[in-house]
Amino acid sequence: VVFILVLTALKDALEDMRRRRLDSKVNNTTCHVWDKSANRFRKMKWKHILVGDIVHVSNDDSLPADILLIRTSSDDGNAFVETSNLDGESNLKHKVVPTMFKDYCGEEMDFDESIFQLKLACAPPSKDVNEMRGSMELSGRSESFNPTNTLLRGCRLKNTTFIEGVVIYAGHDTKVMLSSGRAPYKRSHAEIATNRYILGCAAMLAVITAITMGSRAIWVNQYPDHYDLSPPFAIAPPLPAPDWLSSFGCSLVLYQIMIPLALYITVEIIKLGQVFFMQQDVHMYSEEKDESFIARSFSMAEELGQITHLLSDKTGTLTQ
Repeated sequence: VVFILVLTALKDALEDMRRRRLDSKVNNTTCHVWDKSANRFRKMKWKHILVGDIVHVSNDDSLPADILLIRTSSDDGNAFVETSNLDGESNLKHKVVPTMFKDYCGEEMDFDESIFQLKLACAPPSKDVNEMRGSMELSGRSESFNPTNTLLRGCRLKNTTFIEGVVIYAGHDTKVMLSSGRAPYKRSHAEIATNRYILGCAAMLAVITAITMGSRAIWVNQYPDHYDLSPPFAIAPPLPAPDWLSSFGCSLVLYQIMIPLALYITVEIIKLGQVFFMQQDVHMYSEEKDESFIARSFSMAEELGQITHLLSDKTGTLTQ
C-alpha cells in the first residue's frame, strides 16, 4: 500500500512540475516595453510588467496584460485580435483607438512621449470580460473608454502590423487570471469506475471477514478443547490481545488478496504510456506553430478515446 501511495504521489508531483514549467514559460515570455531612461522600447519579461507601462505588440504576438489601446499601425486607429484563448471563438474582434489618440496612429508616426502625461481612472479589477470602462485625461482633454478600446491578456494580434497601449491591469489582476479561478480536480470515467470496483472489493472483503469471524466464534464455542492460537514454536511469548482482534487480523491477512492493489500501478503505467505516445504522434504536430501535443493532465488522456461527436456553431466554437 505504501509503495502504491508513493508512486501516486510521484505521478502527481510530476504533473505539478510540468504545470509549473509551463507557467514559468509563459511568465518568462518577453515583450517590448518603453524605457524612459533609454528613450526606446526594450525587451521585458511578462512577469515584470507593471500597471502604467507602455507595451509594443507586433502582429501574431500575444497580449501580455490588459491594455488600453493608444496607437496602431493603421492610420484610422483600427486593430484586430483573435480571442480563441479566452472564449474559443476564432473570428477576429475589431478594436479601435480612442478618439484623442487618433493623431498618434500610423506606421510612419514616431512614439510621442507626451503620452506620459496621460491620467487614467478605471474600476477595480473584476473577472467580467465585458466590463472594461474608465476615463482618461490628456492635455486638458478628457474622454471615457470602453471594451472596444481595450485588449485583454491572452488575445493574439492579427492583421495589424503593431499596436501600442498602456497597461491597466497586470498579473493576477487581468481578466483571464481572475476568471480562471482554482482549477478543480478532474477525474476520468475510468478512474471513477476503478474506485467503484475497489470499494466493491473492499465491501466484499469486509463481509467475508465478518462471516469468517462469526464462524470461528461458533466453532470455538462448540469445540473449546481444540482452540489454541499459540504457534508451535515461539521466540517470545505472544502479546496479549482480544480474541476478536486476533481473528480479525488473521482473516484480513488471508483475504486481502481480494483487493487488487496492483491495479492502481497498472493503470498509472498505462496512462503514462498513453501520454508518451500521444506526445510523440507526428499527426498531432503543428508546423505553423512549431508545437506538438501537450498533455496537461495524465488522468484525462483516456477520455479522448470516448469522444464520438464534436458539436460546433457557425463560428467554429466548440459547444459542450
